[in-house]
Amino acid sequence: MHLSINVGDMTPSTNIDLDWLFTYHAPTPEQLPKYEKLRAAAKAFAAVLLEETPQSADQSSELRHLRLCCFEANASIALEGSFLGPEKKSSGK
Repeated sequence: MHLSINVGDMTPSTNIDLDWLFTYHAPTPEQLPKYEKLRAAAKAFAAVLLEETPQSADQSSELRHLRLCCFEANASIALEGSFLGPEKKSSGK
């Protein structure tokens, strides 16, 4: 299933492959170290946040945004940088 959406003023409408976007992408052996490195870095930064910032709504937000950052980074790896699907992925990185 493809859906045409406007991704803001920076790019024209793009056909996004919803099947590709919402399918589980098992990690390849090459991707596993990338996921591990991201998790380790995020965990280390989370520890700094907990140590250096006071318990507060802001601290909760910091951790929530860090988790979201990790989720987005993982998705970028899993989707190989493309919402369009593997056959339509641009070759430039």
